[in-house]
Amino acid sequence: MEEQELEQLATTRAVKPTNYILIFLESLIVLACILFFVNSASISVNVVHGESMQPTLYENDKGVTVSYDGQELSRYDFVIAAIELNGTNELIVKRLIGLPGDHVVIKNNCLYINGVETSEPYLATQMCTDDLDVCVPKDCYFLLGDNRSISYDSRYFGCLPDTCIMGKFYPITHTQD
Repeated sequence: MEEQELEQLATTRAVKPTNYILIFLESLIVLACILFFVNSASISVNVVHGESMQPTLYENDKGVTVSYDGQELSRYDFVIAAIELNGTNELIVKRLIGLPGDHVVIKNNCLYINGVETSEPYLATQMCTDDLDVCVPKDCYFLLGDNRSISYDSRYFGCLPDTCIMGKFYPITHTQD
């Protein structure tokens, strides 16, 4: 009886050559889908420079950026934007605060979006900034750094057109000092 069970086990676990072909074809299809997604999404790796996003992101933190091609962006997304700084084009990482059509107000160091006071748990300390009142134009975004005391952001360069948004930034490493 024991020999019969072993033979039965061996025949049920045997992989037929046609199964290898199917596994190979399935693997090729999965690989083709991955390559198509990577090529169509234009994924790149970016490095954080400076301290404007601390305590959330630190100098030399790395992240994956999925290029912006008109997909919907959400409030509080990290984005990579292209701005002109000292006569050169620079890529910056900022937090998306204001969407097209939003009314953004900073008053007495509190952030209001469309008249509603907004909690910002990602800030390390009480925000200390000048009062501001901005209506975000159509096809534009309002960006802020998490380290408001030193961040060069939409408070200084204004709302950015969507053509300046390079993509969503997804942190993958964290190198806190």
